[in-house]
Parts: sequence; C-alpha cells; structure tokens
Amino acid sequence: FDIDMAINKQLIQIINKIGNTKKHIEWHVKFHSGKYFAHKDMINHKVKIVNGLLINILKNYDLALTVSNSGASIDAYILHIPLIIFKSNSNIDFSPFKKFSNSVLFVNNENELREYLISFKIDQKNNIYKNNLIWHDPGLTKWKNLLIKVQNKLL
Repeated sequence: FDIDMAINKQLIQIINKIGNTKKHIEWHVKFHSGKYFAHKDMINHKVKIVNGLLINILKNYDLALTVSNSGASIDAYILHIPLIIFKSNSNIDFSPFKKFSNSVLFVNNENELREYLISFKIDQKNNIYKNNLIWHDPGLTKWKNLLIKVQNKLL
C-alpha cells in the first residue's frame, strides 16, 4: 500500500469483495514505510503483514499487486514478478508503466482483478519484460514548452 490513503481504501474494498477467489491465495501486505497505516483493520481477510526491504521481500512472491502511485511496482517489475497495478479513476495515475500494457496488467475494478486471479498460474513469470523504464528527452521540449506557457500566463 502507498502513502495515499484514498486509493488504499479503494483497493482494500476490492480485496474484501474478492475474498479468497482461489483457495490457495494468501494475502501478504507491505505498508508504505513512511506512513503509519491505521486502516489495516479494514481488511476482512487474514493477511500477513511483512516488513523490510522490497528487494528481499518480493523474491518470495509469485505475484505483486500495487496501487498506481506506488514505487513498489518498479521493484516488482525489475525482479520480473508478474505485476498487477490498481488504477483508480479518482486518482492521478503516476505509474511509469503506461506504455507497458503487454507486460503489466492494469485493473480498475473488482471484476478485472477477480478474473486475473482466477486465471493466474503460480509458475507464470513476466516474460515480456522491457528494460526501457526511463524515457529521456534530451531537449526536454515538453518541459520547456510547459514552462514557457506558465511563464507567459504569469507575465
């Protein structure tokens, strides 16, 4: 879960509705290290809370589910962990994976997440991994154009 409580609550509601879609699913939760998570009691299922460095934690899992504004998604992706990103229509999508729809699954609701969990096979790995996570524009033309527009409006 990320530091933004609104999107966390939305994902918790979806998890609560889904329950144990497949009997072998165990929910493990890693909270954002910079925020005390007071809403863990909102989760209606037995969950194991894990702590520590993501790089050490993620190696032990077959699948990762993050919210769209969580940097944890990058760690999971780099480690080739199959990745589901929950995007809320009421939040800004900060995910760096907008152009990675072949290797990252985006879900917007309970039904999409449930369908994926039903079809997921434990030995499934992220085989469509791309190594171009950083998009770099040497001229930074988009930033320059934006700053010029803002500057012109202020003058």
